[in-house]
Amino acid sequence: MLHRDWWRWCRARKIRRDKLLVLLALESGPWGAGQYTGLYHISVADIADYTGLSEPAVKEATVSLEKLGAVVYDFKYQIVYVAGMLARQSPSFASSENNLLGIANHVERMPEGSHAVQAFINAQRNVPDLFELLEGYLEGESEGESEGESAQT
Repeated sequence: MLHRDWWRWCRARKIRRDKLLVLLALESGPWGAGQYTGLYHISVADIADYTGLSEPAVKEATVSLEKLGAVVYDFKYQIVYVAGMLARQSPSFASSENNLLGIANHVERMPEGSHAVQAFINAQRNVPDLFELLEGYLEGESEGESEGESAQT
């Protein structure tokens, strides 16, 4: 179930039609429901299949959603970060060691160089215990070339 504040947020940003359908799929579809962090693998083809939209329409909607700050989609690695999903899916997120290590383990299994992964890590700055575990991942990225492609690159 999506909270009314989520709907208000979408309405305030005029997220409608294809963009809303794609965002709904990413937020509450079968992929996002299995990964409450909002960071997971999903192809444009899978989103298109799930929503009934064409792949070009999904790409266009994703680029628009990225410009609005709702998602970061890495087309090369087919990874999405749905902004704020961790807080929405787990509002009483307990920074227990098990939770923190589980999220860190999830992030470490993601491909290095993905802009979506970097966006997720940067978004965790307000959760110091989690960010501390993840910032080493960012430091490793700055040493090498960043290969992921985002709509913003």
